[in-house]
Amino acid sequence: GFQPHRRGKKLVTICTSKGCVGRCSFCHRMDKGIRIKSIERIVQEIKRAIDEFDAGFVFFGDEDFGASKEWLRLFARSIKPFDVLYAVQGMRVDHVTPEMLEILKDSGCVSIFYGIESGSQRMLEVMEKRVGVRDNMNAYHWSVQSGIQAPFQFILGLPGDNAETVQETIDFLRRATEVLPKEDLISISIK
Repeated sequence: GFQPHRRGKKLVTICTSKGCVGRCSFCHRMDKGIRIKSIERIVQEIKRAIDEFDAGFVFFGDEDFGASKEWLRLFARSIKPFDVLYAVQGMRVDHVTPEMLEILKDSGCVSIFYGIESGSQRMLEVMEKRVGVRDNMNAYHWSVQSGIQAPFQFILGLPGDNAETVQETIDFLRRATEVLPKEDLISISIK
C-alpha cells in the first residue's frame, strides 16, 4: 500500500557495474567481462543521493546486476537500512533463486527487468543466452511469488526468428500471464 513517508521523494539512477557475464549474439558490447563496484562505493552513492537529492527510490541501471551471488547478498544487507525502494534494470534469470528474491524483496526491491528475449528455446540458443525457457519461466514465477514486479522484455525478428518461434514466444507469454499480475509490463524490440 501507499507509504506516506515516501511522498515527494526523488528517483535516482545508479549503476553498480559495467559489462556483463553473458555473450549474447545480439549484444553490442565490445568489452569482455564485468567490473562490479564495491559495496562501500555504492553505499556512498546512495547516501549522497539521499542527502543531496532527497532520494527515496533508486533505479539500478546495470546490464548484469547481481552477477556475483556473494556481492548480491552483501548488497541486500547494506541497502536495507536506507529504507529506499529500488528497481533493477538488467538481471539474468540464472542469477536468481526463490531465496535470493525474498532477500531482495526484504531489502526494498520492487521490480526486476530480466532479459527474457524469447519464449522459444531455439531462439535462445541462436542468441547464445545460455539459459532455457524453463529458467525464464521460473524467474518470473519466483519473482511474482516474492511480490516483485518483473516486466517482460522480448526481442523479435532476429535471424532465425520465424512464424513458429514467434508463436512459441506468444505461447510462453500466455502460460506466464496465467499466474502473473495484470499490471506487469511487456516490452518488445523488433530487430
